[in-house]
Amino acid sequence: VQDNKDKIEKLAQVLLEKEVIFREDLVRIFGERPFDEIRKQLEKEAEEEVKMLKNNGKNKAKSLPESKGEEAEKDKKKNDDVVDKPDKKS
Repeated sequence: VQDNKDKIEKLAQVLLEKEVIFREDLVRIFGERPFDEIRKQLEKEAEEEVKMLKNNGKNKAKSLPESKGEEAEKDKKKNDDVVDKPDKKS
């Protein structure tokens, strides 16, 4: 407490003046929290990992084999195309 006596007095003065203070007021009095930089770095790394996982998911989806339903639908379309084409011999 003695180490931060001047900051505590400043906090008390601001509280008497404003009654309500916000984060910005505390940062102005005490400075940034010491672990904010670590938190910001962890958030950045987490965001990058999420992006990477999303991109990997998209790439995997492109390379996955088609489902049996999709294959059957494509086969049906191919067969329909053959049936719908007029016979050249006629």
